Amino acid sequence: MAWASILPVSEQEEGKVGPRLNGAHPGTWNPLVHQVECPHYTIGDTYGIATGVKGTQNIHTVRGQEDGWGLQKFLAARLSLSGRKAKSLLDDRCVLVNSRRMWMARHVVRRGDQILIIEQTKLSTKLRVLWREDPFLVLDKPPGVVSNGPDSLETRLQSEDEFSDWRAVHRLDRDTTGCILFAASLRDKDAIVKQFRSNSIRKIYHAIVTGRTSSERASVKAPLDEKKAVTRFEVLDSNRLATHIRIELRTGRTHQIRKHMAATGHQVVGDKTYSTGSPIGAEFQDVPRQMLHAQKFGFIHPETKKEVRVAAPLPPDFRRTLKSLRLG
Repeated sequence: MAWASILPVSEQEEGKVGPRLNGAHPGTWNPLVHQVECPHYTIGDTYGIATGVKGTQNIHTVRGQEDGWGLQKFLAARLSLSGRKAKSLLDDRCVLVNSRRMWMARHVVRRGDQILIIEQTKLSTKLRVLWREDPFLVLDKPPGVVSNGPDSLETRLQSEDEFSDWRAVHRLDRDTTGCILFAASLRDKDAIVKQFRSNSIRKIYHAIVTGRTSSERASVKAPLDEKKAVTRFEVLDSNRLATHIRIELRTGRTHQIRKHMAATGHQVVGDKTYSTGSPIGAEFQDVPRQMLHAQKFGFIHPETKKEVRVAAPLPPDFRRTLKSLRLG
């Protein structure tokens, strides 16, 4: 049940919002102090990153002798996996039981249950730089990798000699793609973190959500972790199955977009966390990840004092999902 409301954007709010959502032509930004154009390029001829952007399905029907088994045991037996590997599939939320996402190892399966396993194929892609002006650069984050920590985008960037001390300034979820900012040192990172804390960073996302939203342009206002959170969006295309939206974040709470859209009853397609418990239609079952992309990013360069804006094109799996759902 939805616990947040979609509120149409008022005329008074129009002038307060940032990129688009301000009466400008779709796809444009407010006039900025400065724009830097930078050709996209990749780092290192051999530098690659494993990403889960393609999904394959296996469907299994529970037989009589398997009735009453735990889900982990069923997966291990049917797929000839170790218990640990079967548990990993559940932890990654790649298993659907009768069209509902299931992650509990002890869930009891019954004869006739339909068990669908979405296995993510690891593909390799070079890391793409969208913009660089030392001591900062913006990368085009692929899906299937965390932003920082062990085995992350940050550590893989640091494996290149030229970037050994660079670090992520902020984070995107493992399966969210698009613009992510890196700084050359901790001091440089601290210099720009202040802009995040003051909510002055410009952030535009694209998402595909389930169903048709009730408004073409709206705000979702619901506190998260007892803090103010506001998500503004506009509809780019929609049909009875799904809606393609452009989102502006004026606050940056953890999983804000995914939580807010789920709260309105329009979950991000492919979300493995906030869409659990709801039946997943056949049209969405082969979507391997959440369809959320950080498309535009704007900030003030701490040294030059000029405003920079960077854009990341929609990734192939996002475009494929738009096409399969007949959205533009």
